[in-house]
This record gives sequence, structure tokens and C-alpha cells, in this order.
Amino acid sequence: MRVRGRGETGLLLGTFASVPLKRDLVEGEVDPIGGWVSPNYGVRTPAPMLVHDAVSRLPLRVVTLLLPVRDWLVPPPTLLARTGATGMPTAVAFEDGTLIRLDELPVSHPLDGMDR
Repeated sequence: MRVRGRGETGLLLGTFASVPLKRDLVEGEVDPIGGWVSPNYGVRTPAPMLVHDAVSRLPLRVVTLLLPVRDWLVPPPTLLARTGATGMPTAVAFEDGTLIRLDELPVSHPLDGMDR
């Protein structure tokens, strides 16, 4: 997926999973509610929201790669998800040979930095 930012900048988004994913872009939906931001209390503004849906047995690993680009029209790089014995993604390989191993990435908890 490709998203245009300010000027000519953009964001390329790739998602990899151990099962097929259904992808949907929603904005300003009311039933069910989806695709809104709230800049202030009691105010909601439509905003695009990407939703992935899958049916799977647990555990399930979904990997999302966000790649900022200076030119939003640049062709996306060829990516290959490498999988382990369980079929779950273990790395993402770029066409130039760069390999991002998922087991070496720092994992943050949603509540890190907050008083628990």
C-alpha cells in the first residue's frame, strides 16, 4: 500500500503473515465505527484507517513494514518474507540483500513509559 504525505513524500506499507490477510481501507464508517480521529473531546473527524482481518489458530504473527520515501511514486522494493518451521514470518528480505530478522528487533509493550 502507498500513502502520500506532505509534498512528494510518502509511506509504503507492507504486511506479512503466516495466513492470508484481508485488507480494507475505511474512513468515516458508522456501522461498525471505523476510520475516525478525535482531535478534541466530543469531536470526531474522518480519517483513513487500514484494517487487516484474518482467521487463524493462535499463535499468529503479523509483521507490518513501514517504509518512508522521499518520492511517494517510487516503485516499492521487492520484499520477501522468510518463514520458520512453524510457517510464521521470521525475517523480511529486501532485493538488495538487506535482511531484517524479526527475532532481533526490540519489542515494546503498549504500556512502556506509563505508570502501571
